[in-house]
Amino acid sequence: MIAAALALAFAAATAGAGDRVRLVRVPGGALQPEVVVDSRGALVLLSFRGDPAGGDLSVATSADGGVTFGAARRVHADTSRAIAVGTVRGARLALGRDDSLHVAWMGSSDAQPRAPKGATPLLYARAARDAAFEPARNAITKAVGLDGGFDVAADGAGRVVLVWHAPERTNDPNADETARRVWLAASDDDGKTLAAEHAIDAPRHGACACCGMRALFSRPADAKDAHLWVLYRCARETKHRDMHALALAADDLAGARAAPRSLELAEWPASSCMMSSAALAADARGAMVAAWETRGQVYFEALDEGGAARPAAGAAKAAPGAGESRHHPRVAVNAAGERLFCWTEGTGWERGGALAWQFYGADGKPVGGGAGRVDGVPAWSFGEPVALRDGSFVLLY
Repeated sequence: MIAAALALAFAAATAGAGDRVRLVRVPGGALQPEVVVDSRGALVLLSFRGDPAGGDLSVATSADGGVTFGAARRVHADTSRAIAVGTVRGARLALGRDDSLHVAWMGSSDAQPRAPKGATPLLYARAARDAAFEPARNAITKAVGLDGGFDVAADGAGRVVLVWHAPERTNDPNADETARRVWLAASDDDGKTLAAEHAIDAPRHGACACCGMRALFSRPADAKDAHLWVLYRCARETKHRDMHALALAADDLAGARAAPRSLELAEWPASSCMMSSAALAADARGAMVAAWETRGQVYFEALDEGGAARPAAGAAKAAPGAGESRHHPRVAVNAAGERLFCWTEGTGWERGGALAWQFYGADGKPVGGGAGRVDGVPAWSFGEPVALRDGSFVLLY
């Protein structure tokens, strides 16, 4: 009966959405969808339910492109609940070797285990394909001060990384956002063990305290030029909230041989945090695409083309139309290089809004009839585009 009900809900949601983009409501009214596609082509959905100040995370799998989802698997115990308040603090999901799942989340005020000195933990749990999740662990050993920015990334070679930003010296009462750094804790054994974190932002530009960040491996595990990309918003001189991207060689995550490559993607002169989020996506050729918000408008841009040089500066594409209250951009890329770009409109603190999207061809140009907008994004949530193997896209919200 559950499958039938979800199928009916899917059919209603997708009416008029077109052949290339299908809208799907997240089952059960859950929030903050994160999706990966496993080696079988199945969608694995991570979502949040419950009190935004301390709720539950679960994963569910769909073998039919989001029409139906199987029974949910809970990610953690009651003692390790997640926080969803602020939207940017939503949990993150990555797919690792042999379809292993890796989830990271910001622990609630009473979540266990804690970070040092009882600080907010960055919790991490992993699971083999179709298996139960292991007990949650805290990844922070010294860089306490987690607020909004963190992510988890994994690849097919057994590498798993957790990234976040936090102050370098937590005992400095006068420290501001310029003192925040980007930290990375890495594993080369599928997350079984995590090395102590180290800072990777060089040159240092600080970090916007409650803005989100993203991390993603760009190429197959056996590629010689595989990289880990990290996208975050800086806080240079506390009055520059520019988007920055860092690229680290995947086989040198400790930074022993070379410093990360640093790119400035967009300037935003501002002295206060805008609680923005961002996104990264990679296609089958290894091209990495970033998406972000600047002054109420949303953009995406290719960071590389399968290991080649970054496109010329100014190549960022803005969502069509006027942008005044656009937030939480996400992008997905299929094997043909076509892209689905989505964002929210009108969302804010404790306020839901609408989901909007635009389909782009492999030539980077908007496709006529490929745009849409629908109301109904709940407070603290966003949309999640997913590229399927047949070249079509699913858009969950």
